[in-house]
Amino acid sequence: MVWFIRHTTSSWRYRAMDLAETASWLQKHQDTPAHRVWVAVAQDRIVGYSCLSDFRAPEGYWPSAENSIYVLPEYAGQGIGKQLMQRILEQAARSDLQTIVAAIDSGNAASIRFHEQFGFVISGQLPRVGWKQDRWLDLVLMTCDVNQLRRKAPEEAKSR
Repeated sequence: MVWFIRHTTSSWRYRAMDLAETASWLQKHQDTPAHRVWVAVAQDRIVGYSCLSDFRAPEGYWPSAENSIYVLPEYAGQGIGKQLMQRILEQAARSDLQTIVAAIDSGNAASIRFHEQFGFVISGQLPRVGWKQDRWLDLVLMTCDVNQLRRKAPEEAKSR
């Protein structure tokens, strides 16, 4: 989302994707059932999205996916992010994925706490691997064991 690119280090992109790049990105996600894109709409406006994407390019990484969750700041705190996260966690549990990776700017304590609520654990930190807003950025890698999600699903179904 353009706002995050311009104003934060939540995204390390310098520019938004153009229409052709966006269409290609969406098509790739539509073609991969475990990587569907979920969109939150409020007042006829897209206010957030979540998805899983390839963690890394070589095919040996297929059992892992990287998550993305963005909610516009004026809609934060309304449970939209939690709903979007729940969608991708359910999607992952139905797939053959084993691990979800969250790559988060180390200064984004709110995102780290958010991911911890869903069972993500800090698995490492990469210092000075990014540059944005005239400063070096450290990357925190968090992981979620999808098998833990699969084990929780039957328990949660029983409690309903």
